[in-house]
Amino acid sequence: MDQLVAQLGVLMGLVLLLAFLFRKLRLSLILSYIAAGVLAHLVFARAGAKLDHALEHTLPELGIMLLLFCAGMEIEFAHVRKRLGSILVIAGSQMAGTLLLGFGIACLVLDVGSVATAVYVGLCLTFSSTVIVVQWLNERRQLDSLHGMILLGLLVLQDIAAVLSLAVLESLVGGSLGAGLFAVLVKLVVIATVLFLIGRYVLTWLFDRCAASAELFFVATFAWCFGVAGLCHLIHFSAELAAFLAGVALANLRHYKLEISDKVEPLRDLGLILFFTSLGMGLKFSNQILEYSVGIGLMLLVVWFGTMLLMGFAARSRGLRKRTVFMVALLPTQISEFSLVLATLCLKAGVFDAAVFGVVTWAAIFSIFAFSLGSSHLERLYERFGVFMNWLERGAKDRVEGLDEQALADHTIVMGFNPIGRAVVNALLARGEKVVLVDLDPDVHAEAQGLMAEHKERLGFIFGDMGDPDVWVEAGMRKARLIVSCLQGGQTDELGILEWKRKHNAGARSVVVAETPEHAAALREGGADYVLVPEHLAAAEIETLFSASDFPENLIAQTE
Repeated sequence: MDQLVAQLGVLMGLVLLLAFLFRKLRLSLILSYIAAGVLAHLVFARAGAKLDHALEHTLPELGIMLLLFCAGMEIEFAHVRKRLGSILVIAGSQMAGTLLLGFGIACLVLDVGSVATAVYVGLCLTFSSTVIVVQWLNERRQLDSLHGMILLGLLVLQDIAAVLSLAVLESLVGGSLGAGLFAVLVKLVVIATVLFLIGRYVLTWLFDRCAASAELFFVATFAWCFGVAGLCHLIHFSAELAAFLAGVALANLRHYKLEISDKVEPLRDLGLILFFTSLGMGLKFSNQILEYSVGIGLMLLVVWFGTMLLMGFAARSRGLRKRTVFMVALLPTQISEFSLVLATLCLKAGVFDAAVFGVVTWAAIFSIFAFSLGSSHLERLYERFGVFMNWLERGAKDRVEGLDEQALADHTIVMGFNPIGRAVVNALLARGEKVVLVDLDPDVHAEAQGLMAEHKERLGFIFGDMGDPDVWVEAGMRKARLIVSCLQGGQTDELGILEWKRKHNAGARSVVVAETPEHAAALREGGADYVLVPEHLAAAEIETLFSASDFPENLIAQTE
């Protein structure tokens, strides 16, 4: 026990120092965890200390379960449902293409002797990093952008494919693929169904009673994860896969989604640290990198250029705009932490030998390192070279439904058809003004078509990303009289719109919505003519209501 505490203290100290350094260098923290594991192994070896069994085996297994539990928590079927066609085409092309290319590399270059090994090598190249992609989108407030939603849907489908691959791996351990796979799939369906029913009818009741205490809430989340994993382990079902399904069950508790996510985030970070430091401590620095450099290089080409081309052309075939195609093609170009978990389980199951595991691991490390270096320049790259990327788009350039291009002058552009945007559009149409509505929700598109039929030649609609400058041009922002942004979730897009307006149509007026007073101040400084803060508007309405001479009788009158 003393040895575990001492070694864990050294390891966590190295994690802190390297995480701080890598953060300054704008590199992925995953790389800092791996580097900390490598250094810790060197320190322990130099001191002549044998690595503690719990640190080498038990804690990494806990890390894998926490990672898979948090991956399950990220499952959002709503992202898939609304854009199912585009997501299936893009995800299907990427997953099938990289799987086949990875299979070919395993057979022709790594010379593996098993079809199962080759398939799992291909699968390890198929999955993109949920942690890295979501973090990149979140830092730039692009989770609700069109490319963000498509990528989130892609990650959901990749997670589902990963679960199925874990189920198949479970059957391979049993030695009989046919009967073993059938048994595992039956268990998977039964356990998933039971967890879904518990999540729907029991967990809501449980978390209702834990909601009053943050400590109880955390304990309930933690107990659910390891309770499900432990019970499934007793019936000889993968604890890692069970942890993932437990996370999916919690993801459906919509009332507590944000609260649970806040509690789960430290668990995810702990899982990342435990797993990747263990991975670093197990890395072997030998001639293996040179011996298999061709295989590692080809894997990187598949992950970088194969993924980029497959995703790019699939996105282009769906008629998406060039900025969306660009982001969808370049953001998933790294090997996932899920792939490394899968590779580790394959090594444990005997599907991978040490050489294949090492090749996959080094390819993943290099891919994450390269993405960390280049990801901060993606937007700048598009701004500089986007004018040469028109070939990424397919189809007609006129994308404003309901209005001719000649009508796009002295009009109002409304960004977002949420309750505020709906009120703005209705008021403007009632005044007889021309309006171009921009939104990327298919349900809004259907509603807008009904409004366009009612207000012919006065309402146009663009189905597109409200943060995309190409969409602003198509909406006629150069000749617009008024620009109203009802976007919510930060002020990044609004500041971009204001900057663009200042350069191309300084005479246009602008009205923007801000979530907080701090955002409002930033938007005023950015040049907004009028800033709406919904919280302040609600407060003013409440003050008017309570100040009325007939209060509280007026409340009864308004509810009758």
